[in-house]
Amino acid sequence: MCLPGEASQFQLPTRLLKIVQERAEFKVNLKEEYGGTLRYATLSHCWGEHQPLRTTKQNLDHHLKEIMWSSLPRTFQDAVIISHGLGIDYLWIDSLCIIQDDEADWAKEAARMKDIYARSYVTLAAAAGKDSRHDLFPREPEVVSVGKAENSRRCARYTVWTTGVLSTRAWVMQERLLSRRTLYFYEDEVLLECPSTLRCQCGARQHMNDSSENPQPCGEETLELAPCSSDKALFALATLWDELLEQYCQLNITKLSDRLPALAGMAEAFENGGVFGKYAGGLWDGLFLPLMLWYIEPRKSPKLEPPSEADPALAPSWSWASVRGAWCYRRMPFSDDIYAVAKHHEPDSVTQSHNSFTAKTGVVTIEGCIATATIQHDPLYLEGAQDRTYADRFKAQNIKLVADEEYIEMWPDFVLDALLKPVNPGELVYCLPIQGKLGSEPQVIQGLVLRINDQDPALFSRIGVFQSHLWFGSTEEREVKIC
Repeated sequence: MCLPGEASQFQLPTRLLKIVQERAEFKVNLKEEYGGTLRYATLSHCWGEHQPLRTTKQNLDHHLKEIMWSSLPRTFQDAVIISHGLGIDYLWIDSLCIIQDDEADWAKEAARMKDIYARSYVTLAAAAGKDSRHDLFPREPEVVSVGKAENSRRCARYTVWTTGVLSTRAWVMQERLLSRRTLYFYEDEVLLECPSTLRCQCGARQHMNDSSENPQPCGEETLELAPCSSDKALFALATLWDELLEQYCQLNITKLSDRLPALAGMAEAFENGGVFGKYAGGLWDGLFLPLMLWYIEPRKSPKLEPPSEADPALAPSWSWASVRGAWCYRRMPFSDDIYAVAKHHEPDSVTQSHNSFTAKTGVVTIEGCIATATIQHDPLYLEGAQDRTYADRFKAQNIKLVADEEYIEMWPDFVLDALLKPVNPGELVYCLPIQGKLGSEPQVIQGLVLRINDQDPALFSRIGVFQSHLWFGSTEEREVKIC
């Protein structure tokens, strides 16, 4: 029914919880050294507003000796009991198995999320709990069967990945998609999901090749992607990546700076397949230029948040991960005509403590034409802008570019007048065409809208994308550095 899930024949997580039952009591402690191969389970849960028990530099030595049972929150206790009941004596829980106040340890373990979940024997998902204080399965104990069903009814009572608090969390998406099998614990039912099937306690089942609006779990074997033999196959896989991003960007995340790390496992799975080349800052080397043409769907982004000058950058301005809040990701359709040339797009500031999957800074160098235009705001929008929420202001702003007395469509990355240094009406901006044909004949030309960077005038920052049916600038090429 599911993938076999043999004992792990690979590098194990740095730390695991060792579970021992003595009579009616459980004893738990962290282990950093193991002998031979072993099976372990993983827990997928919401941290919520109430922080769970954590491992820190201060209590690490104590946790290596023993973690008091009474100190474990209810979700963790239930996960220990269920793991042991499944014959699994090791359990991985993020807040306990990663040293939470050690930046180097956190970065190292965050970069290994793909293997941690993909090689886990089973992921236990606390689907209904708002935080770790909730029971994993709050019901009187009894035998629970999610085995072979006698019928093929759909699991209509619950739609996995759209039901429960857990499904709204960004970190959980890759945990679900990478896991070989997941047990979802709702308030009164248990569901088993793996790449081939979905079974629920009510006896219904659903094959995962049935049509669904939601991304299906991949499992490690499914993610062994091969390089594409044609542009059509490449674009099809890029569309799959876009669909994952569309789902992902609308999910909630407690720390906005985790937007790239929380997707690092999925990105590593795609990169290991050699499909799109190298990955950096949320974009792929093999399709770097067209993937830069992402934009925000205003009507479906009610939780969009304003940029913050006080906080460190989430990602380079050219990356979708630079957008704050939950929002709806879109991208311009692929074109056969790519005009610009990406000469260098490895992050310049990746340190040894961060890899390309989590890097938050970087400069890209693009060779192409560039034209100037001016910003025009809708006067009606400006009259009542300050009385609206940020998301409503973003939806209401009607920005146009003006060049050679022609109006050009623009999709901004934020509310242009809400910045500490706003993009004011009449301000000069720069347009860099990425795809389309340049000439006198009407063509759809799409590209980036840039402004000179505040800190370094030799660099540009992205502020949106544009679309025009006529090129309005020079055809002389130059190098443009975007941070």
